[in-house]
Amino acid sequence: MTKDIKKNQETNDLNNEVSCGKLLSSERQAKDLSIKDVARELRIDSSIIKKLENNEFQLIEAPVFVKGYLRQYAGLLGLKIDMVIDSYEKNHPDQSYKPIVNEAEEQIRKYVLTPKLIFIATSVLVIFLMGWVIFSTLPQDNPLPATSNNQAVYEEPNPVVEEIVEEEIIESASEIDEPEIIEPNPVVEEIVEEEIIESASEIDEPEIIEPNPVVEEIAEVKLKVNYNGACWTEIYDAFGNVLFYDLGNNDQDVIVSGVAPLDVLFGAIDQVNNIKVDDQDFALPITSRRGSVLRFEIATLE
Repeated sequence: MTKDIKKNQETNDLNNEVSCGKLLSSERQAKDLSIKDVARELRIDSSIIKKLENNEFQLIEAPVFVKGYLRQYAGLLGLKIDMVIDSYEKNHPDQSYKPIVNEAEEQIRKYVLTPKLIFIATSVLVIFLMGWVIFSTLPQDNPLPATSNNQAVYEEPNPVVEEIVEEEIIESASEIDEPEIIEPNPVVEEIVEEEIIESASEIDEPEIIEPNPVVEEIAEVKLKVNYNGACWTEIYDAFGNVLFYDLGNNDQDVIVSGVAPLDVLFGAIDQVNNIKVDDQDFALPITSRRGSVLRFEIATLE
């Protein structure tokens, strides 16, 4: 009966617009736990526990981390996790729940073609083509030959010159020899046919290249991550499929496999103990780190 009364009280508190931070604080005090006790159990800094109870969620990095911390805290106190998350989302509708992306991806999205841009570009092209067709069909003014007093000059033919030209044409035509007809040489034709047949017989059939099984095996990568504390983790394969999207915990091994390159994001890189790629130790690219967030790609190992 006591458990039923307690659950009804939790439901009534959330329905009465009680913030999830206040609910967590009240339940912690009811269980006689200090903030340090909760921080030690969850392996989370005490300052984060205080921010959760004071509803200062905007000071805890990205919203995905807030939801992860709320899930852990509610589970430790024995509260209904879904009810606590619903209260957070209801009282903070302006929070974003998109996965963290880098600035380069945000810049790329600005240049993606939209239906509006495609319509404008098509309209401009159609207008240009219509103008070119109309201009090309306009009549062109042809200049008349220049004449004196706007009249064409007519010259009488010279019969003497015409007779001389006709005689030269007849003489030139009589001097043209008829083309010589060259009879085909049967011996040469037989030699050419034999060479063609020999060349055709020497042509090798196309070589069939068998697929290389080694290359196909290398296309997939196995990734193993071990944590020493709570760390939000996102892992995608080369096709954008989600391999892991959750909060990693202390002494937890996350093992995934997918087509390389893998896109990996750690929200709290200091909580990552070590990672292995295809059962080999992998050095983290610290140059890609931004604060506590590290995002990088893992290709196949040679």
